[in-house]
Amino acid sequence: MSKEKNASSIGVLIILIGIVILLYNLDILKVTMFWGIVRLWPLLFIVIGLNIIFKKIRYMNVITWLAFFGIVIGYSYLNMDDMTWYFGDDIPVVTFEEAATEIEDGSITFDMSAGSISLESHNQTNVIYEIPESHMEKHSYDDATETLTLRSNHDNFGFFQSSRYNVYLPEHSTWYIDVDGGVLSVDLKLEDLIVTGGKIDYGVGDLSLSLPESTDGLITIDVGIGDVLIDVPDDLGVKIISKGGLVSFESDFKEVSDKVYESLNYKDAKHQVEIQMDVGIGSIEIK
Repeated sequence: MSKEKNASSIGVLIILIGIVILLYNLDILKVTMFWGIVRLWPLLFIVIGLNIIFKKIRYMNVITWLAFFGIVIGYSYLNMDDMTWYFGDDIPVVTFEEAATEIEDGSITFDMSAGSISLESHNQTNVIYEIPESHMEKHSYDDATETLTLRSNHDNFGFFQSSRYNVYLPEHSTWYIDVDGGVLSVDLKLEDLIVTGGKIDYGVGDLSLSLPESTDGLITIDVGIGDVLIDVPDDLGVKIISKGGLVSFESDFKEVSDKVYESLNYKDAKHQVEIQMDVGIGSIEIK
């Protein structure tokens, strides 16, 4: 009887996995529908406990897990305005303002376990950044090497708190962007900057990237779970090489080969950028 029960449970599980993949491919199921799990994760212990106590009840594990994901999806929809991939109390921020000469070959590095990153330009000549007042391993701007480094200490306590990193760079300055982390929400407004390339690599979270017309080189994006939105100016030539797992791709670019897309002006554009994307589960939208 136990073998029959196990076989039936496995069969039901396979069917459910198939349904999930089908709904995802049809763009009905989205990653953002499950963001509430960061707040409801203690329910996992309840589900596991119920399955242990009532293990003799047929399909109990299927029923409890369906209920769990139903609660997560419902909570996620009802609280979409509060969506965040991290949780805990906000850590107060402190502001630093660094004098900067004309930046022609700048680089900025974000290296943190969790938090919210915002980067944009301003009409001042200095570099301004706002960072959490605690859990920082390093924060500095070196005008001689035109290097800005923001690194958290990756301790467990800091991981569970909401950390904000806001950076303001002088307009029309030139930068290479490097983002590395665990659970991040990333918003890069680069329209009024000059970008020579970049690397964005983190586990979970959404990415919003607005590129300037003056972008050249290579940008690599590696996200485990999350949605990626890239805003491309009309005059910028863009090639996208996309690979990954359960990913929906939306763009008016032409597909030149399997999972390789080019903007219509790619070969004739003054500025050209190649974006290599590897998203495990999520969506990619180019507009």
